[in-house]
Amino acid sequence: MGRIGKAEKDVKSLKSMKLYDERESSGLSVNDIVKMTGVPRSTIYSKVKSQSKAQLSLIKH
Repeated sequence: MGRIGKAEKDVKSLKSMKLYDERESSGLSVNDIVKMTGVPRSTIYSKVKSQSKAQLSLIKH
């Protein structure tokens, strides 16, 4: 079995972000999302942080 391609990583990353956004209503923890998607916890938090910064900059302008 070969390495995971960029497209597959992107799909998993998007899925993890969607699950993260819905985690309160679905009762999922970040650990659950990691197990379901295979995306490392650090990647999820990194994307959340950059997403939050982008949203804040839109609000400021």
